[in-house]
Amino acid sequence: MKFCFHCGKELNDEAAFCPFCGGALRKEEPVSQAQPVTNRMDGGTRGKGIASVALGGSGLFFAAFSLFFFLFEFIFSFAFRDEVFPVGALFLIYVLCFSLIALGCGIAGRLLGSRALETKPDYKLAKIGSTLSLAGIIAAGAVSALGFMLLLV
Repeated sequence: MKFCFHCGKELNDEAAFCPFCGGALRKEEPVSQAQPVTNRMDGGTRGKGIASVALGGSGLFFAAFSLFFFLFEFIFSFAFRDEVFPVGALFLIYVLCFSLIALGCGIAGRLLGSRALETKPDYKLAKIGSTLSLAGIIAAGAVSALGFMLLLV
């Protein structure tokens, strides 16, 4: 049972107008559904940007670490030229392994950064991550080349 909003008389459930006063009965408005949030980035863009920065930074770190091992081996190879320095080969293996890790981090960070930039081209975090990753790739490639050259000498 419902009642008229104007005169208060009891009405039929299907009535659209009050038969006593002629007043229109209010329809219950349907509850509106929540609108989707439009300011969020689609496809996990924020996560890809953060991962791109983390992987790019890791790539640069591992490239710097392998450069440290390269310089350490390079200095020891000249300082102890007459002596047998058995750790030299181990250091070169470290150089190459860390360079490959840096290269992998750099490539993965570059891919994630470019995927994030496809979704949102002006996303600064993805640009930073993509640039860091590219620097990590270049540094890892350079240190790897130096390590291979020293291995051949």
